Amino acid sequence: MNDTTLRELLGGVDENEAVDTPVHWIGGGSIIQPGVTIGENSVIGAGSVVTRSIPANSVAVGNPCRVVRCFAAND
Repeated sequence: MNDTTLRELLGGVDENEAVDTPVHWIGGGSIIQPGVTIGENSVIGAGSVVTRSIPANSVAVGNPCRVVRCFAAND
């Protein structure tokens, strides 16, 4: 599948729109709603539905996704 076809399937949504900074892990099967941002060094648990922005340096899981732990950037 080429990029043009993929963008058409995504309805013209930029696939980088949701993630504005580096993210270490996004678990399999996670759904990230349009307009949501995920902070640097954050971890999103598998199967999570991210409906709100997630701050940097945090672990978030669930449906709806909620922050369960925050940590310092050097941890």
